[in-house]
Amino acid sequence: AQMIDAVPPQTGLPCVVVNDGVIQPQSLKFVSMTEADVRHELKKKHLELKEVFLMIADRTDDVIVVRKER
Repeated sequence: AQMIDAVPPQTGLPCVVVNDGVIQPQSLKFVSMTEADVRHELKKKHLELKEVFLMIADRTDDVIVVRKER
């Protein structure tokens, strides 16, 4: 087997930016997001902040949203 010089893309550490419907300001700074960015991402998913259990983001704008159970 031959080694290749492949470097995985840098995504940074994922960070919880919304926890149980509450925006985490310190986390927003870490991933370079604003509250407006959070609301925009949620709007694209047709969700309101109060419906979100967790929202996780990284510095490459990858976002995962876990909805609260009804």
